[in-house]
Amino acid sequence: MAVKDIVQVWDGKEIIRDNVEFLMEPTKKVKFPLSTNTKEIISDLIDTYQATPCAGVAANQIGYNKNIFIGKKNDLDHDKDFIIHINPKIDKTSDESMQSGPEGCLSIPEKTFIMSRFDKITIRRYDENGRKKIDKLNGFISRLFQHEMEHLQGRLMIGGKIHDEMPVDKAVEKIYDELSNYYSQHNNDLNI
Repeated sequence: MAVKDIVQVWDGKEIIRDNVEFLMEPTKKVKFPLSTNTKEIISDLIDTYQATPCAGVAANQIGYNKNIFIGKKNDLDHDKDFIIHINPKIDKTSDESMQSGPEGCLSIPEKTFIMSRFDKITIRRYDENGRKKIDKLNGFISRLFQHEMEHLQGRLMIGGKIHDEMPVDKAVEKIYDELSNYYSQHNNDLNI
């Protein structure tokens, strides 16, 4: 259908509060059979993913409140093969496989975070025909799945435990403040 703009929290000058609030809203479960509208969202996800240098894109990152994301099928550098994940869930994690590493996010430009993620997970998802799929993921693809799942849950990387410790309206305020502090510091560094 179309390549969509990524919903970002920062426009180069200021924090976009409406975008922060939208990205922090948990997405809505998809019903089967897929509606025409949902099929168009999936088409937009595919077009946007293929046109954007990235490993994955969640539906809310392109403006849709649906529980869908597209992600790399494998961790080969230049391979853009993808999987559509509808109503995904993590069923099992391995605590001893916890890994920390740098991550970026299309919605939070110019910022890298050190994130702890499970290296090995068992997931469930549905394909476009409504068939349940169960997969064991590890390494980069496991990290990618967890990152995109957080988008669908309305979680931003910058929030940490804020998402669990306070109501959404207070969490939005706290994250807005953290983003404002980061980007004002970042701009000061650039102007020196």
